[in-house]
Amino acid sequence: MSAGPLPGSRATRCMMRALALCIGIMASAAYAQGDAYTEVFYPSGSLRIQAYLYRPQGDGPFPVVIYNHGSRDGRERKSVPFEYVGRMLTSAGYVVLVPERPICTGRRATAPSPS
Repeated sequence: MSAGPLPGSRATRCMMRALALCIGIMASAAYAQGDAYTEVFYPSGSLRIQAYLYRPQGDGPFPVVIYNHGSRDGRERKSVPFEYVGRMLTSAGYVVLVPERPICTGRRATAPSPS
C-alpha cells in the first residue's frame, strides 16, 4: 500500500504549489473581510477539511506557515483556531493556515459539497 507521493517528488511539488495557490486565494478573501481569521475548507481526497486562515495586512507576497498542531488532551472534539499563533506569525508577516485534522475533531471532515 502506498503512503502517497515521496517527499521532493514531482507529484509532491505539484501538490504543494496547488496548496500554496489555494491558500493565496483564500488569504485574499480573508483579508477582505478584516477578521482575525477566516474559517476555510479545503479538499483532501474525498473529505473537506476545516482550517483557520490568518493573513497579515498589506499586499504581499507573504511566506506561508501551516501550523500542524497536535491533539489537545480531553478536548479533541473542540475546535481551536490557535489565535495566539496566528496573531504572532501574522504580525511577523506570515500567512498562517491552522488545519483541524479529522483525527483530532472527529466531526470536521465531511464529504465535499455537491456543487
